[in-house]
Amino acid sequence: MSRPLSAKASEDAVASPGPPAATVPTRDLRLDLFRGLALWLIFLDHIPSNAVSWITIRNYGFSDAAEMFVFISGYTAALVYGRAMRERGFFIATARILRRAWQIYAAHIFLFVIFTAEIAYVTTSFDNPLYAEETRILDFLERPAIALVQALLLKFRPAAMDVLPLYIVLLVGFPPLLWLLRRLPLAALAVSVTLYALRWEPTRTDSGGLTQLRGSCCSYSGRGARSAPVNARHGSFARRWSRHSRPRI
Repeated sequence: MSRPLSAKASEDAVASPGPPAATVPTRDLRLDLFRGLALWLIFLDHIPSNAVSWITIRNYGFSDAAEMFVFISGYTAALVYGRAMRERGFFIATARILRRAWQIYAAHIFLFVIFTAEIAYVTTSFDNPLYAEETRILDFLERPAIALVQALLLKFRPAAMDVLPLYIVLLVGFPPLLWLLRRLPLAALAVSVTLYALRWEPTRTDSGGLTQLRGSCCSYSGRGARSAPVNARHGSFARRWSRHSRPRI
């Protein structure tokens, strides 16, 4: 006796799998781990007379955690926007990069206003201009009109607020560099090394430790990191990383 058509149809539906579900890109926790570690090291380096700061990398190498943070950020940007430029073209990728730069710029201005208001309130409440001098906002309190324009142009930066303006500038100049990296990666890296060599400036650490490399070291770190994963055909490491990494920023 033949089975009912409805039962046979249901069995066929179970036996034949449907189309595979689309995989959603997940955040790469390795990049987040080391980026968070770099932020903690930066925080420790900014605490005066701190014994724990002796374990940070600035005492044992030619750079500190700031370069480490910019390196990881540049690597992440190359992975994300390099894939966008390959799949959707130069103009779409440039629009995404500039939109991200604008978001970071708005966040920086918001933090600048909050930071300046807090320091101004503390300085007025305790009648002690030392707070304004230590945080480098005394010029803003004395000449707010000029300092505000300078802040909007990313030229006036209070203490400990240098990272976001640096990242904004690097992002704005990233589209042509990314285009060059996809076609002539060695030439782009050579330009970055040349700029670094022209701006090289050795300094001493606050604790009298090893000599550090300043100047455009952060810029070189970001650009050098971006050259690694952009074009997978230039190295097996980039191919292996790209297969297992789908970061989002």
